[in-house]
Parts: sequence; C-alpha cells; structure tokens
Amino acid sequence: MSDIDFSAIHNIADADERYAAVSNLVDTVELAPLPRTETRYGLGISDDASSDAANAKADGPSGSVAGAAAASFAPDVSDEDKEAVNLCMLFAQRAVLAKHPGGILTEAALNMYRGILMTLGWPMPVMSFREVSSSELRGRCDTVVLGLMAGFMNADAIKLFRLVLGGIENDQKASDIFNSNAKKDKGGSFSTGAVSMDSGLVKMDFGMYAVETSVNIDKFLWFEFRNANAKVNISYAEARLVKSVWGPLRDKVLKRLDKESGNIIDNIPLADPSK
Repeated sequence: MSDIDFSAIHNIADADERYAAVSNLVDTVELAPLPRTETRYGLGISDDASSDAANAKADGPSGSVAGAAAASFAPDVSDEDKEAVNLCMLFAQRAVLAKHPGGILTEAALNMYRGILMTLGWPMPVMSFREVSSSELRGRCDTVVLGLMAGFMNADAIKLFRLVLGGIENDQKASDIFNSNAKKDKGGSFSTGAVSMDSGLVKMDFGMYAVETSVNIDKFLWFEFRNANAKVNISYAEARLVKSVWGPLRDKVLKRLDKESGNIIDNIPLADPSK
C-alpha cells in the first residue's frame, strides 16, 4: 500500500473537490480486521445521529473504550459528540494497523493516525514521539500513564481518567476489548482522549503511547514496568472537532466499521468519584 498524501488532500482549495477526495479516502482506505475477543461485541451505535438521544447530555462524567483507544468525557459532552470521538479514533486505528500491523510504534504510523483524524475533522499539529526516561517508568503501566498525563492535562481531567482506567480494569467487556486491540506480544500501542467542551467546540487532549518490552504482556495496562525492561514513547496534541467536516462523513465511517464485523464501542462503568 502506498503512503497517503494527506497534505495534498487537505490543501485542495475547492471545497467540493476536497470533500470528494476525503470521501474517496474514507470509502477506500484499507482497514485492518478486528482482533478476536472471547465475546463478539457490536458497535452499539444508533443509525440516527439526529435523534434526541444522540444529542442528550450525560448526567455526569463518562468514559468509553474504542478498540485500543480510551476516552473520558466531561459531563457537558453530548452522546453525539462522544460517538464522533469513538468512531474517529477507531477508524484511524484500523486504518493505521492495516499498514503498520505491529502497532503504532513509529512516527510514520503516528502521523498516519494524525492524518486520518485530520481528514475526519480534527485539525492538529505535526506529532512526534518523545521517549520516556527510565526514571519515569516505575510501578504499573496505568499509574505511569496517569503520571505522564500531568504534562498536558489538568488535575480534574486526570482524576476522571483515573476512573476510566479503573473502569477498564474492572469491567470484563471493556478490558477484553481494550487488551485485545492494544496488546502486540511484547508491547503494544494505545491512545487516550480527554474530551471536554471549550466555547461550544468539542476539545480533545489526545495522547498516543507506544510500549516495547522484553517480556510477553498478559493484561496490557496493568503490568509492572520493573519486570518488563520497557521502552515507552509518548506523543500529545490538542484538537477541536470541525463538525462541518465530520458530519457528512459520519455515515460513511460507520458503514466501513460495520463491515469490519466489529466489536468495539463500550461505555465504561465509572466508580463514584466521591468515594
């Protein structure tokens, strides 16, 4: 498969021609097959994006897992916007893994993921990996991830994401989905999105994590780094959804993901943050 020239697509001046090129990419880009899990899970997405339920606000914060992507949502993020986050991250993941089946471990894979997200309506800067120092790799993987998030997320957002990671660990379905998609023998890759509303726009603090270890990992987020001789690369970016770009592509993306037989989108049960 040849590399996709994302800048050529994004820089098309004529809006109709640009949409045609973007639409063709969504229709034709190869998607990696979904990994097998012990149970098959459906996408769980309504076909009616304009329904009252799709525009409803959650009563409180929430979280989801879409393949190897975990997301947290502030209370004012609508179900429609949560769906956009999950579908976009899942679609990007499956497209990148078709070309980079070993995981999103290189900057070429990382920026293909970024290019897909930009094509779906998430403008973001060029991304690069930073290697985490060995002094930062202490304890369980999930604890290390939360510590790394302090570099680009505020304390309240990190507190919510702690509940999301705890929910993945404690819920069999969420854990099964995340682990089977993130883990690749001795390591793997996954992404995080902390999603909130900012002046009426859907804002995502996006993180990508690439992990290579010297040992086979059973449960990806919950292994101890001291036993793994690990190398971890991370990359972060901030993005805001352009709904005029995403809206016309939503049904196309959903159709492609449905064809992939998919498990994948899951609402993660969160513990009561007051306890």
